[in-house]
Amino acid sequence: MDLASATLPVGVIEGSEYELIDISSDQVDREMLVAGPSSGIPEALQGLFWMDGNPLPDEVISLGGSTWDAGTSTTQIHVYGERIWSWHANLRGRGLYALVRAARLVYELRLNADLTLGEIVPFVSLAGRRVRVPEQLARFTMCRVSDGHWLRESWFFGLFHHVYDLRRIVRGDGSRTDAFTAYARSAPARSALAVRRRVATRSAPA
Repeated sequence: MDLASATLPVGVIEGSEYELIDISSDQVDREMLVAGPSSGIPEALQGLFWMDGNPLPDEVISLGGSTWDAGTSTTQIHVYGERIWSWHANLRGRGLYALVRAARLVYELRLNADLTLGEIVPFVSLAGRRVRVPEQLARFTMCRVSDGHWLRESWFFGLFHHVYDLRRIVRGDGSRTDAFTAYARSAPARSALAVRRRVATRSAPA
């Protein structure tokens, strides 16, 4: 199914606390939250990661807005959250974000003790309740290949299986890796990031 045909009405995200802004894709490291050494996120997951080979219209992710639980090696990523996920700045990318925002999609990342294997468990909000998406519908895993490189596997409806590379393009200290150039060549010229809406303040009556 083409995601453009699944775009929700604008009203779905109007009135929420988030909106999308357009940025130049080669400036993601200036606009996104970078998970750095002071974030508490393990070094293996710090920085920004490019979803190289991802067939969907989203491109870069960060754990910059996440809190790491060292005791269980888990964290949660609010996929719809502010400046932690980049979307293609076109109809398909905006349509996908609208779906994610409406579902209030959260990924719970669960890694083993040595941070080499992980499971990404999706949760959505239904009738105000947080509900885990059944594995029969969606299952995601990740395997660490080397420093700054993970393999991401996805299964949908028990039928579709896809693998892509998760490559670090920005380190925790904010410096770009060699993979940044390949990302900039591959990514669309413009990306979209979620930010919190500015609330207009009313002037007090004279």
